[in-house]
Amino acid sequence: MEQPLIYRGLNLVGALFRSLGHRRALELGGSLGELVGRASPRRLEEASRRCSRVLGILPGEAREVVLGAYRHFGMALAELMRFPVMGRDLLDLVEFQDLERLDRALSLGRGAIILSCHMGNWELTAAALALLGYPIRVVAADQRDPRVNQTLVNLRSSCGVVTIGKATDLKGVFRCLEEGGALAVLLDQDAKAKGIVSDFLGFPASTPLGPVKLARKLGCPVVPCRSQRSLSDPTRHSVRFLDPLKGPNGEEFGLDEAGSVGVCNRLLSGWIREVPQQWMWMYDRWASTVPREAWTAA
Repeated sequence: MEQPLIYRGLNLVGALFRSLGHRRALELGGSLGELVGRASPRRLEEASRRCSRVLGILPGEAREVVLGAYRHFGMALAELMRFPVMGRDLLDLVEFQDLERLDRALSLGRGAIILSCHMGNWELTAAALALLGYPIRVVAADQRDPRVNQTLVNLRSSCGVVTIGKATDLKGVFRCLEEGGALAVLLDQDAKAKGIVSDFLGFPASTPLGPVKLARKLGCPVVPCRSQRSLSDPTRHSVRFLDPLKGPNGEEFGLDEAGSVGVCNRLLSGWIREVPQQWMWMYDRWASTVPREAWTAA
C-alpha cells in the first residue's frame, strides 16, 4: 500500500538533513521530532500515561520523558538519513565497549544473535559494525509502502548492512547464522498471538520467541548490545556488548523458553529504566496484552 505523504516527506527531510552539517542536522531532527509529538496530542497523551504507570512518575514528568523520546528519535532519523554522506566518518561518533565479547561469540563459528531494543540508535550501531567489517544483517519489519521500505534498505546498505525481511525471509535468517554472521534482532515488539507472554517493565507483554528458538536449534550465542546516546553530547553514542546470555538458572540459553524470554525482558527493562527518554514510548508495547483503559486506572 502506497503512502505518498510519508514517502515524499522522507525524501524531503532526508535531502535537508544531508545538506546540513551533522550537529545542525541533529538539532533540526530533534526539533522536528518534538514537533511531531506535540502535533499528535492523543498519541502523546496515551504514551505519557503508559510511561507514568510503568515508571511510577507523575503525568507531567512522564510527558517530558515522552517528548524527550520524540526528540531523540527525530535525531536518530537525521542520523539514518545522513548515512550516505557520512561514510566511515560515522565511526567517529560511536564508542564501542567490550566488542571482544562479540568477537568471541562469532569465533565459535555458529553465528551470533545481537539482541537489543528500540533504544539509543540501533541503525547507527549496525552501520558502525558493518563499517568495521562485521558480517551483520538486521531483521526489520517490512513497511507498508514498498518505496519507503526500499529507501530504508538502501540507507542501511550504503554502510554495508543487509536487511532481512521480518516476515518474508526466514531462509535469510538461517543462512546468516549458518554462515557465521551476526544477526541483529530487536525484541521489544508486540508479537501478539505468535509470542509468549512475559513481564516487560512490570506489565505482561507478548514477546517474540525467534531468538530463543534459533539459539536452541542452531546453538548460536545471544549477545546483548546496549546502544545509548550521550547525555552530554547528543552527536555521540556508546555501544556496549555483554557476555552471551544464559538461561534463568545458568543453563544453556533457550532450553527453558519462557525462562530465557524472561531473562531478555528483564535485561532490556533495566536498560530502559536507566535512560527512559531514549526508548520508543509512542509504540504500544503492550497492545495485545494490556487494555488501553488500564493505563488510566488508579
